[in-house]
Amino acid sequence: MIAGLASAVLDAPTATRAAPRPGMPPATILVVGVGPANLAPRGLRHGMAELGYVEGRDFSIPFYAGKLAELMPELERRPVDVIFAVASGAVAAARRATRTVPVVAVDLETEPVAEGLIKSFARPGGNLTGLFVEQSALAEKWLELLNEVIPGIARLAVLRDPDLGSGPWWAIESAAKSRKLQLHGFALNVARLERVFADIEDFTPNALVLLSSPLVVERRAALAALALKAVLPSITLFRVYAEAGGLMTYGPDPFALGKQAAGHVDRILNGARPADLPIHQPTKFELVINQKTADALDIAIPPALLARADKVIR
Repeated sequence: MIAGLASAVLDAPTATRAAPRPGMPPATILVVGVGPANLAPRGLRHGMAELGYVEGRDFSIPFYAGKLAELMPELERRPVDVIFAVASGAVAAARRATRTVPVVAVDLETEPVAEGLIKSFARPGGNLTGLFVEQSALAEKWLELLNEVIPGIARLAVLRDPDLGSGPWWAIESAAKSRKLQLHGFALNVARLERVFADIEDFTPNALVLLSSPLVVERRAALAALALKAVLPSITLFRVYAEAGGLMTYGPDPFALGKQAAGHVDRILNGARPADLPIHQPTKFELVINQKTADALDIAIPPALLARADKVIR
């Protein structure tokens, strides 16, 4: 009975918990780079609730809907306690707009040290902290998975967003070189996707890598359909691509990343400096395989790989 009462207390709604910042006005956490439907802000809300925060009482999460280049006037117009920046474009815009407002990032497209955003993962310095992914390890894993599905890959096409940083491209280029693959990059242009895929087919690759970009998520259905039409096995970061018809995805869960980022936000709201908060990296990655697409491509996915997958779409 005592154990049951203890469990009931622990599972009580967050509204009954004490305020994490007693006597303080609600904090403003401005979300930049994505809208309310994105999983990362949903994860942030969930993480804040688990830490005892009540939305409306302890914090609010407005979404910035303007152009990233015009973020600075927005910060001058209203007080913001923390910027929650999702994806590399939003992180870069937040850094350009302010060096004083703390920025908590969820960025899976940037090499933050190489691109000068932070001094080190352990002590980032400045006003930026959050979560970044190790691009080289991710690129190696993508090629490993593709090689399991199609042994002996020799030619690899890479679709990249030219508006993003070069970190992911350097990583896939290095990984391909170590495997002695012939690699060719193609610019992701949403206005002429069919022409881009015609150019890719002219290269006659064995497989296609789509480097992480908000555009890949936004246009996932069209990209998956074009990859299938070109008879190209493909892989990218977020599971929504596989759910839309792409062959495979391997990457972290955006909801879990947002939830993890809540820890950074909590510490900042309680007085910690972003400069002293270590950058975290995702520790859990999920593999999603679309079996229907594999069948359409006439690819036999190895049973061992199917067994390792977190989700198989049938």
